[in-house]
Amino acid sequence: MIVVVSNLRVGSSSFVKDLSKTTGLSLYHKYTGEFLNLKYKKPKDSIEIYKIIPSQLNGNWDRFKKDYLDNAGTIFYLARRNFKEQLKSFITCTITQDWHPETKEPKHLYTPVALNINPNRRLVAGHYHTLKRIYEQQQKLFKEYPGKVLYLEDRHDEDKKYV
Repeated sequence: MIVVVSNLRVGSSSFVKDLSKTTGLSLYHKYTGEFLNLKYKKPKDSIEIYKIIPSQLNGNWDRFKKDYLDNAGTIFYLARRNFKEQLKSFITCTITQDWHPETKEPKHLYTPVALNINPNRRLVAGHYHTLKRIYEQQQKLFKEYPGKVLYLEDRHDEDKKYV
């Protein structure tokens, strides 16, 4: 089992899809691979790659460690070096509710300027703290369950535009 412990807006959906395509391992496709998006579930034998966002664990830390991390052959931690761009992307996607605009046809990419988004301090602070909290959760998990840390910018494909 491969477990991908991801923050938001770090290219995790494309990462797990590419990982599945490269390895031939099965992936949970609903919610862009986020298996625990709505409620806690034990791993299924039919799924070999799990994308988990720590903020979705809803207090099920011990169960998650036992069910997923104790059984993982490989653990990836996904992050982004440019926190400012990650924050802008998170705010833009929250406002537009379009989390994967690059998958639409025709391809359209949002930018805060194009959308005339001028978020207030409260919105920025809330999103900042959400991302920061997820990084803290990832760091805590990494100390107990080391894995491979991958940054979006190091995996960046010049042909792709990441919002």
